[in-house]
Amino acid sequence: MASNSTQTISSGDLVDLVSSSGSATIYPHDDAILSVLQARFRADLPYTRIGAANLVVVNPYKTLANVNDASAKEYDERCYKDTSLPMVDSPRPLQPHLYELAAKVYLLMRRRNESQAVLTRYLSMLTLMAVTDNHHRGITGSGKSSSSRLFLNQVLRLSSHS
Repeated sequence: MASNSTQTISSGDLVDLVSSSGSATIYPHDDAILSVLQARFRADLPYTRIGAANLVVVNPYKTLANVNDASAKEYDERCYKDTSLPMVDSPRPLQPHLYELAAKVYLLMRRRNESQAVLTRYLSMLTLMAVTDNHHRGITGSGKSSSSRLFLNQVLRLSSHS
């Protein structure tokens, strides 16, 4: 499982922790998930994917270097405008980010004419599964408003030149 954790920390996708043995699928324990989230948080990588459509955000309690116009533009170019399949000489995949999620949501909304919904929830780090009872409630200061604002600003940025 250690190599899976290292790969997951690097890729930023918790699905990499899932493995299979013969006909059985082996899901990670809570400790493995927390370990990956902690390692990414310590490396100033608070965004972690769970598959293609879900994003876990651990509030960094500071402004990060990759939250700026240049970074937003890069995610815009590579996640929204360029939808081609990756080639051998393609640049390294981008790390998970709210900008990436915004591009995916906006892409589905515009190009496929599909309605989209985004839920912002507080997850208890003690159990990882104890979710609050409403989609936009939780502990004050857990980063819901900041994340929502960053996400919506990117959607607005994308919509301004579509």
